[in-house]
Amino acid sequence: MKKPVLLDLFACSGIGGDGYKSAGFDIISVDIEDQPNNPHNFNRMDWLEGLKKFADIADVIHASPPCQGYSRTKSLHSIKYETLVDVVRAELQRIGKPYVMENVQGAPLMNAIWLDGIMFGLKVVRKRLFESNVLLFMPGKGHKKGSVGAKNCTRKDFNGYYIVGGHQMGTLEEWKMAMGVLPGRNVTREELAESIPPAYTEYIGRQLMNFI
Repeated sequence: MKKPVLLDLFACSGIGGDGYKSAGFDIISVDIEDQPNNPHNFNRMDWLEGLKKFADIADVIHASPPCQGYSRTKSLHSIKYETLVDVVRAELQRIGKPYVMENVQGAPLMNAIWLDGIMFGLKVVRKRLFESNVLLFMPGKGHKKGSVGAKNCTRKDFNGYYIVGGHQMGTLEEWKMAMGVLPGRNVTREELAESIPPAYTEYIGRQLMNFI
C-alpha cells in the first residue's frame, strides 16, 4: 500500500521529518538552503515554490517558518528577521489540506498545543507550539528530574537536561541522545540547535495518520 505523503516546508536538516517518517509518511523536504544532511527527498527551493510544486501530491503539509523573529532573544540581534507565520497560514488555509505549523513560544500560532522533551522522556528542554486544522491532543506534561546543564558545565556525573544550543554543555553525541536522534544520523551541532526532536513529529504524525 502506498504511504501518505507529507510535505515538509522549511525542513532544514530534516530531523522533524525523521519523526513523521517513523509515523508512516513518505517525506518531501523543501528548504531554501542546501541541506546535505537531509535524507528525505530534498528539494532546494523557496517554501512558496515548494507549495506550488508539491501541494497537489501531498496528503499533509508541515511548515516551520523561521522562528528568530518571534524568539524571546530577538532584541539581542541586530538583524531584522522575517515573520512569516501569518503569510504561511494564509497559504495553507487556501490550499485546504491538513496542515501543521510549528514555532517557538511568542509566535502568533492559533489554538496551538505545546510539546516539550519532558513529555517524551527526553533530556532536552525545548518547548514548541504546534498549530493545525486537525484536532491535536497533548500528552501528559511529565515530570522533570534533575537540573538544566549550565553554560560550559563539565560535571562528569551530570544527569540533567540539555539546552542543545549555543555554548551550552554537551558533546554532539550527548546532544543527539538528549534530542532522541539516532546515533548514526548525520547532523551538526548547529542543525541540532535549530531542530525539533523527532519524538514530537512522530507523536503528531500518528494523530495525522489516524485523521487521514
